[in-house]
Amino acid sequence: MGFGDKLINLRKQNKMTQEEMAEKLGITRQTVSNWELNQTKPDLEQLMGISRLYNISLDELANNTVAKSSNKVSTTSEKLKKSFYEYIAPVLKNQQLWLMIFTVLCVIALGTCIIVDFAINNAITWGKTPVLSIVFGYLIITPMFAKKHKIELSLCMLTITILPFLYFMEKSVPVKGWFYSIAWPTSVVSMVGAWLTYMICRFFKINWWYKSAILIFMWGAIISPIINHIADGLPYISFQNFINLFSSLVISAVLGICGYIRTKK
Repeated sequence: MGFGDKLINLRKQNKMTQEEMAEKLGITRQTVSNWELNQTKPDLEQLMGISRLYNISLDELANNTVAKSSNKVSTTSEKLKKSFYEYIAPVLKNQQLWLMIFTVLCVIALGTCIIVDFAINNAITWGKTPVLSIVFGYLIITPMFAKKHKIELSLCMLTITILPFLYFMEKSVPVKGWFYSIAWPTSVVSMVGAWLTYMICRFFKINWWYKSAILIFMWGAIISPIINHIADGLPYISFQNFINLFSSLVISAVLGICGYIRTKK
């Protein structure tokens, strides 16, 4: 039943004319007529007046009006969603387009570094460092635009390029001698950790609480002490490594307990 029909029924049940109803509400008869013909709707104050006049709850009285308004909002929302999926979503999913944009941005960044460096120093000096970094980042990120095996491809590219990148980076900065002593071994250990992390997340058929516990213990108690030993010369049995081991054990235990509770629910 529409709002106008409901208003007519209420008026007739209370044996009122449009003039009488208008007089009690302090409005014109034409306004009442427009309401009953569904040409206009009363505002909130007028709805409250009708509610008191006919001794009916405001919710019941405004139910149809609210429902229609809600339906309009719902219809508009559906149209917006449809427009998004029809026009915007395909653009967002267009991997080739985003790869092209990313490539253009990287080329602009490369060109800017080279031009500014050459303009200031009349040679390529400090520009080598950002250029190498941009190329390295481009090689690592572009596999993420592939349709399949994005993570695997990105990890493979990282594994292949990390050592050449660090080698040429050493050649381009004033500080020398850190590639073979620090960069090479820490990169190898880090890449082993990255691949182990991927395999645990990808192939272990356990919940994510257990996976998180394993990963935190692996990085905090095993890989981190090795890297600290290589980079800072810390002995494996040291206060810092003990703190790493203890905190990793505590966090892993908490995550393991959460995982156990989760499996029992």
